[in-house]
Amino acid sequence: MKRAAYLLSLVILSETLGFLFSLGQHLPDPSWSAHAQFHLVWGFFWTAGLAAVLMLVVWGPFLRGERWTIWALLAAWILGHGGYFVAQWVVPAAGRPQTLAENLSLLIAMLLMGIGIWAGWREMTKK
Repeated sequence: MKRAAYLLSLVILSETLGFLFSLGQHLPDPSWSAHAQFHLVWGFFWTAGLAAVLMLVVWGPFLRGERWTIWALLAAWILGHGGYFVAQWVVPAAGRPQTLAENLSLLIAMLLMGIGIWAGWREMTKK
């Protein structure tokens, strides 16, 4: 179960740090309106807050094998990563991530989080 918790923690922390990195890229960008920058900063603090809650869930009840945490993590996985695909659909092409590395990094994070949730579920159902 600890392997799943470590994997989930790695994904949660790396995505939060990735968002923090994007602040440094987008805040000084003159093509971003002040209102868009406001939402970027606000979005970061939402992301960081949710990451903190997810870490508490992973290292508390998830590690103890409480099955409700699978559903909570699945909801976070679907909504968090699904939001990327919604943004791809809603935002004009010029505003979407342009490089393969940007798109691939999210795909890898999505897969790793899914593997972590699956591994935790397997451990819980063995008991």
